[in-house]
Amino acid sequence: MHVAARRLVLLALTACAQPSLPTAPRPRAAAAEPAPQIASAIAAGRARLQALVAAEPIAGLQVAVALRGTIVWSEGFGFADLATRRVVEPRTTFRAASVSKVITVGLLAVLVQAGKLDLDAPIGHYLPKLPAHLAPITARQLAGHLAGVRHYTSADGVRRVDERHFATVTDSLANFQDDPLVTPPGAKYAYSSYGFVLLSAVLEAAAGAPFLDALAAQVLAPLGMRDTGPDDVTRIRPARTVLYQRSDAGTLVDADATDPSSKWAGGGMLTTSEDLVRFASGHVHGGPLAAPAIAATLFTSQIDGDGKPTGVGIGWRIADGDRRHFHHAGAMDGARSIVLVYPDAQLAIAILSNTTGRPGPIHELAIDLAAPFLDPPNPAGAVPGR
Repeated sequence: MHVAARRLVLLALTACAQPSLPTAPRPRAAAAEPAPQIASAIAAGRARLQALVAAEPIAGLQVAVALRGTIVWSEGFGFADLATRRVVEPRTTFRAASVSKVITVGLLAVLVQAGKLDLDAPIGHYLPKLPAHLAPITARQLAGHLAGVRHYTSADGVRRVDERHFATVTDSLANFQDDPLVTPPGAKYAYSSYGFVLLSAVLEAAAGAPFLDALAAQVLAPLGMRDTGPDDVTRIRPARTVLYQRSDAGTLVDADATDPSSKWAGGGMLTTSEDLVRFASGHVHGGPLAAPAIAATLFTSQIDGDGKPTGVGIGWRIADGDRRHFHHAGAMDGARSIVLVYPDAQLAIAILSNTTGRPGPIHELAIDLAAPFLDPPNPAGAVPGR
């Protein structure tokens, strides 16, 4: 459908009060009834998300919860495409936005454990053609936003689909590699998606294979993440969502078309909530990302040049308090995302949306939805991973 025609359809759909949007079918029936606490937690979470989609201008949401490596809840709410009334299903793919960063860290963890990557070696060792001011930076600093590489801005001029598509990670370094650092390496925390783009080039060199190929072979395939991959605008992906944003009038319209090829590692992946909880569970329930040494590295806060903890380990954000957990959220055109894991309970939750900025305080929403699942009995009758 032409964009202009689609906008007219969307304005007509959203100008009136939000209807009661349908819930997608359950992906598969459990072999037996779930434990009462889990059933109660699912019912409460379902009611919360149904009300959220009905009350706010949100096109669609997707949620999954895994407990001790088993998916106990996976459900879609609302629409992947408002114009065609295509509902969100468990295998509908959403933009991961900045949650892509922790997926990238999965490859880093594999390469470190294999002895192919030294977190504290100058990245010039892996990328000898880098500009001199970038060469002393380390992979640890890049992964912890301590490298001083600038973040991208809307003024970069390469974000729209019709402006430029990057075929390789190395090509996309041209966006920022000649720009000065915003802080000396190691001095201050400075969030940077471009820092993760540079990190992906380092990982590519360490792996001896293109970044996306290495990620697919060494992380996605072993963890069964078959619906996760690059948000490549040159490919047709029938299961992906249409992207929406809220207009000034409060209605839903198509989000601006953007090409994430400049930032695969920092915000350019497509995924599902089921795949994200498989990934998160891989850090605390066996698998290639759960070895004690690498887990301690990933989930220990880095220290800035003043000796202060940043609250970020290797990619992952660390939340201490009543219930320690690790998380990362994301936001971009037509996307809102979060993945969160409680290591002591071996519980992971992921939420994905195809509406810019909605839901808003997504970290708090994930905590609220996860709370009833914490410390339940064994998940009898839980839905097994695919």
